[in-house]
Amino acid sequence: MPWFDFPATQLLGIHSFGFGFMQQIFGALIQSFILLFILFLLYMIVRRERVAAIVLWVIATAALSLTHETPAGIPFALLTTLMVGGCFTATVCWH
Repeated sequence: MPWFDFPATQLLGIHSFGFGFMQQIFGALIQSFILLFILFLLYMIVRRERVAAIVLWVIATAALSLTHETPAGIPFALLTTLMVGGCFTATVCWH
């Protein structure tokens, strides 16, 4: 059937919802463990938690800035990494 080739048909049904929901959960867990691992590696290199957190924030900002097509997206990358990275490093470094 030609309508089964359309990509949106995989989103139909409760089974597809469960699969998509679990993919989001596992993706979030993997990304947070990756950030924690990078923070740990930076901590092992610089031997200070706050400096490692700042370096991780700079790396994340640079990586997110490269995803935007225009330079106008750079302030949004700074703000996003400040909000997400600030919450992450506040729970890890400033206990």
